[in-house]
Amino acid sequence: MVKQDQQKAAALLGNTFVYKRPKHDDDEALSTAAENLRLQFNGNLFVAFLYVFLVVAGPLIVFIGFDINVLLLPIGLIFLSRIMMAFLTAQNALYSVLTHPLQMAMMIVVYIKAISAQLLTSGKHKSR
Repeated sequence: MVKQDQQKAAALLGNTFVYKRPKHDDDEALSTAAENLRLQFNGNLFVAFLYVFLVVAGPLIVFIGFDINVLLLPIGLIFLSRIMMAFLTAQNALYSVLTHPLQMAMMIVVYIKAISAQLLTSGKHKSR
């Protein structure tokens, strides 16, 4: 659409912050996050499931099924990527590393909310 209108566009690296309107309550924020997750995977929740499974359950499977030395690689990669992204976005690196397990748990909650929203509202349309 930008090219069709011959407008100029810039691709940013993500070091500028995106501001959205604040949500009124936790349920609205959770619903919005679930909808954004669904849209990120083009409405295909099976692909979203594979992503969540590999990102969250992958390191857990390595921890349960393999030697502790093998677990150092995923932990190191998670640690280094969290620190790198924290520095690139001018955030606190320690806070980013410490909240990683909570963020993974919340990603599971958002995925479950996205599944329930899609399954329970599959035949309903928004009235406009």
